[in-house]
Amino acid sequence: MFKPSVICILAFLCSAFSLAQTDTTSLPEKYNGFGLPNTKFKKVQITNEPKEIETKAATAKPVEIKKVNSILKPSLQSAEKQAEKSVKLGFDISASYNLQSEKQLDGSQYRYLYYEANPKIQFSEYTIAGSLYFYQNTDKAGDNEWDDSTVAISHKAWNTGNYFTLMPVLIYGFPLSTKSREFAKIKSTAGASLVLGLNMANLGVPQVILNYSLNYTKIFTDSDFNSKNEPTSNYRLRQRLNFGYSITEKFSFKTRFQFDSLFAKDDFVTNAFLHYEQLDYSINDYLQVFIGHTNSNGLFNPETYQNNLKLFDSNTSEYYIGFGLSFKNY
Repeated sequence: MFKPSVICILAFLCSAFSLAQTDTTSLPEKYNGFGLPNTKFKKVQITNEPKEIETKAATAKPVEIKKVNSILKPSLQSAEKQAEKSVKLGFDISASYNLQSEKQLDGSQYRYLYYEANPKIQFSEYTIAGSLYFYQNTDKAGDNEWDDSTVAISHKAWNTGNYFTLMPVLIYGFPLSTKSREFAKIKSTAGASLVLGLNMANLGVPQVILNYSLNYTKIFTDSDFNSKNEPTSNYRLRQRLNFGYSITEKFSFKTRFQFDSLFAKDDFVTNAFLHYEQLDYSINDYLQVFIGHTNSNGLFNPETYQNNLKLFDSNTSEYYIGFGLSFKNY
């Protein structure tokens, strides 16, 4: 167990290119297992401010309003104001096929399907969004279950000067996976995030997206000990750095580096990381395909204390390919 430290992204960049394998041959965890899911395969929005939050006011054509007898106290509004007050509905779904990067010494190479559904409702200032996840083992019939899922409420990002945006998010988590419910003894999670973004358009590079988020999550458990009689987690700090680049109108690239610190009820801390690199192709406004690589693990090997922070690891790296569908009423 290690005490937490402030993340240094430079450390990640330096160590990420070490391609040496870890000493352990154990398979990686399928789930985050401690509340909120990793969501490493979802069509993640890493914009400074989600596009769905934007109103139609920016694109709506002004409507000329005829003069009305003042005695009638008219309630006519411009098209812009009507757009701002309209309720927007959206629904995104995605599916991906995931494959362990290399065969292991015992000849195994796990693979699975991962599904995601994201219903959302948006108002002029707030967005309520759900995230549901389902896992299906393609090698073992019947090994299917829901993954940990969430519901979140976010406020439209505030502009803090000409170059920064700040967006608050409240998140409630549902521990649906077997690992969270039976092993970690989690009943629910509740947390808050702050997303700090750069206004790249004002910086002259609108094709670039860059933001950082800090999340605090309180973990509510049934017991002070998990199924291995180890102290259960009390809360978690999660940091994320997101980068995106629009290569063309159709092609885009995005990557994320995530660092988690789990604080147990006996004050011990364990750290974990996740990163992915993904290439997207938008066929039209509704259909997108993507391909990528991801790696996630504990920061240190619990037996050898070897640093696991790598760009590629033959035990824990995965390749994935999938598609996403997006529906909305605006």
